[in-house]
Formats: sequence, C-alpha cells, structure tokens
Amino acid sequence: MGNYRTSSVARKVVSRRLQPSWQRYWRYWFLRLMRIRGKSIVIARSVAIGVFAGSLPLFGLQIAIAVLLAYLFRSNKFLAMGATWYSNPLTYAPLYLLNFQVGSLLLQTSQSIDTLKIQSWADWQQLGQELIIALLFGSLIVGAISAMCAYFLCLFLVRYLRRYRRLNRLRSKTADR
Repeated sequence: MGNYRTSSVARKVVSRRLQPSWQRYWRYWFLRLMRIRGKSIVIARSVAIGVFAGSLPLFGLQIAIAVLLAYLFRSNKFLAMGATWYSNPLTYAPLYLLNFQVGSLLLQTSQSIDTLKIQSWADWQQLGQELIIALLFGSLIVGAISAMCAYFLCLFLVRYLRRYRRLNRLRSKTADR
C-alpha cells in the first residue's frame, strides 16, 4: 500500500513540473488562498473589500483604502490588499471607461465617451468637475456591485473547496486503513 501511494505522489510531482510556469504560478496562489486560516465569511469579506477598493480611480490609495476598510470590518488585510490587484495597468482603461459610462448614465450627464472631443488642456479643464464626479460615482456603483459578486463567489468557492479537501482527507484516511 505504501509503495503505491508514494508512486502516485511522485507522479503528481512530475506532472506538476511538466506544467507551464504560468499554470504552476496560478496553482500556487490558488492553494495559498485555500490554506488561509479563518472563517470563510471573513475571507470572502476581505476579497470583497479589496475588489471594491481596486475599482476606485485613486491609483496610489487603493491599497491604503483596502487596508483601512479591512481594519474597520475586521477582515484579512493582506487578502484585501491582494484583491485590489484585479485592477492593474492592463485593466485600468476598460474598468474606468465602464465606471465613467455607468456614472454618466446614472447621473444623466451630457458627457459621453462618444461626444468627448479633447484637443487641448483647456478642453480637459472644461470637462473637469463633471467628468470626475461621473467617474467617481460610477466607480462607487461598479465597485459595490463587483464587491457583492466577489463576496458571494468567493464564499461559495472557499466553502466548496474546503468541503472537497475535507472529503479527500477522509477518503485517504479510510484508504490507508
């Protein structure tokens, strides 16, 4: 029995080494997320806080806001900091474009991305306050909706995967007997 188990573990190690590096990278971080100690509600709340803070257009302050909110809501600060990285240099443009469109639609402003004609710095100054208010309002709305979705998705995944791991441990214990 012991020999069989060792060989299956060895096969898993070899198969993981043959995976592309990006798959190993994401698997590593996924396993780290699953091994975080704490209640699943706290983990989900931490991720939701990070997603909310990451949707705000305050580039240098997103992590600070996430840590402050995590402290206020008694959540995992490091997990909240990590969740802010869903908004990164690759996703800034589409995310803030969506935030601006949502803000403009809900505030019913005259500005739209289609009608913006920015030729100079003076044009930016004319837009100024209306553009910033639409972007911030849209960011708050999109951030709140994204945070709720992230909360429930993370809560479901953490509970499901912890249950799955627990069942696998029970199976391996009964198989060893």
